[in-house]
Amino acid sequence: MNGKIVIGAGAIVLAVLVLWQGWSLWVGPSAVTADQVKEQVQSQYNGEVLGMEETDDYYLISLQLDTGDYAIEVSKESGEIVRMTRQSTQEENSDSSTEEPSGQPITEQEAAEIALGEVEGELEDVDYESSGEAPAFLVEIERGDGREATVQVHAITGEVLSISWDD
Repeated sequence: MNGKIVIGAGAIVLAVLVLWQGWSLWVGPSAVTADQVKEQVQSQYNGEVLGMEETDDYYLISLQLDTGDYAIEVSKESGEIVRMTRQSTQEENSDSSTEEPSGQPITEQEAAEIALGEVEGELEDVDYESSGEAPAFLVEIERGDGREATVQVHAITGEVLSISWDD
């Protein structure tokens, strides 16, 4: 009798799993809404969304930050930022000339200058890191007191993401 109950319970669990998988495949993956993406981008980058377009697979967002204007592609399926490119710098926005925007991330030299503006000392090393949420430069600075700081600078926006200290 107990064996029949265990087999019956197992069959029910199996049937539920099969139905759930079938439903997931039929309905498709969960998608993020335009409002969710807008809120995510605004909170992550602390900027103003100037516009938003929707394609079959992506949301295309125009974002204005203190460092310039950016075009961001966000996956409709996962909500992950697929691509972020600078369209113009803040200087280009305030300048009345018709110079073409660079669309390029900041350079190692620019990242080093930004980091040295936050932490005084001697530049030791600059490394590019693209894993994680955002591409970044890790700038190591040796202080006169023997301490070393690692300043994480966003590789697109130039924003200082973090400063960590080693004794």
